[in-house]
Parts: sequence; structure tokens; C-alpha cells
Amino acid sequence: MVIGVVRLVPIEPKPAPRLWLIFFGEAHGRPWWSRFFRPGYRHVCAAAWFDQTSRWVFIDPTLRGIQIEIETDEAFAGRWGQLWRDSTVILRMRSAHDSGRLPPMFWCVGAVKSLLGIRSCALSPFQLFRDLLAHGAEIVERPKEAEIGKSVRKPASSCATAGGPVR
Repeated sequence: MVIGVVRLVPIEPKPAPRLWLIFFGEAHGRPWWSRFFRPGYRHVCAAAWFDQTSRWVFIDPTLRGIQIEIETDEAFAGRWGQLWRDSTVILRMRSAHDSGRLPPMFWCVGAVKSLLGIRSCALSPFQLFRDLLAHGAEIVERPKEAEIGKSVRKPASSCATAGGPVR
């Protein structure tokens, strides 16, 4: 509808909540500031399965910029193996799409908070880990070393409806 020079555009509905996997681990290249953070909790990144397009979306905020990869399940297998092997802990959490604004300081913690749509005062990856657990995130159970590579687990019914395959 056009009113004078202003055109009214209908507001798009908020996106459906998505099930994200959040990976906590060491920072890439051991930057100088990493010594101020808890070992194993110096960086955070996230990935989610988009069922409509049958693609993984991987988001890795770094000091050089934000890296976004959109891959098929087969193409994402290498990245998945690396994330699975190098992460200290992996959480599974549904996004809230509540915040709607960028954090005042944009680094990996702020980017993941914005991505998940949660309100948190966390400044470090470990603080974010604790806040996500308090917001209802679940720790992803990892298979034993002997089980890795034998077969891909089929997604549980709750994961399939909530966000896609979990290996």
C-alpha cells in the first residue's frame, strides 16, 4: 500500500527457532589475548542444519571477520570431524530470536549470543558456556574413540524435527 511517498511493507514474521550446535574450544593460532581465558574455552562457533535446503550453516566469528559456510551434508563432513575432534565441549540449544540487535562489542561470544537471541552478560566463552546451560542448553554426548568413523548415527526423532541430523 502506498501513502504519498511512503510505502507500507508488511512485517516479516520472526524466523522459526533453530536447533544450533555450539562448539567451545581453543582459539585459532593462539592470539595474545587467549591467555586471559580458561583453557579449552577460548573460542566459540556454531552450526545448524537447515532442513528446507538440506544444508549445514557454519558460523565462525574471528578477529579477521565472520566466516559463514553453507554446505551439503557430504561436503560438511570434513569440517564436522574437525569440530568434533577439536572442541572441548559441544552444546545443543534452540535459538530464541529474542534480542534483535548486535552486541556492543562484536567478537565470537557476542556473535553467538546474537545468533541464539539470548540476553547474557557473558564476555568470555566460558561465561557464555555457563549462561547457555542456565538458559536450557544440553551437552552433546560424544561417542567413544572406537565408535568414531564406524557409522553415522541417524538423528533422533527430537533432533530431526528440531534442527536436522546429528552425527
